[in-house]
Amino acid sequence: MGYGDNILARREAIDRGVDDAIMLNTEGHVACATVGNLFVRIEGAWVTPPKADGILPGLARRRFIAELGATEAPISSDMLRTSDAGFVCNSLGFSGIKSIDGRDLPGDLTEIPIQSVYSP
Repeated sequence: MGYGDNILARREAIDRGVDDAIMLNTEGHVACATVGNLFVRIEGAWVTPPKADGILPGLARRRFIAELGATEAPISSDMLRTSDAGFVCNSLGFSGIKSIDGRDLPGDLTEIPIQSVYSP
């Protein structure tokens, strides 16, 4: 798997004054951010794209799914717009999403079990 598209998307995001970009697959479903796996909270439940949507499954993603009871399901752009919280994770850590397309995500991320995910 090449990361050329991710690098270009990240550069474009930074040029537009934001930190990262959300990548869509060829079906138009959310796949990931440029640097990690994406989780969003929709109607109180955590959701992350399934492997079939072209994500790179990783250890942190697997642990967050288990700790949060997250569901793997396709995420449309419309679903993304209704989310109230989100974060991106990879093997180095996680980062909360403050806004998507200029819309603030008001959700609280204090429920995220950082220690249990990143501790051996």
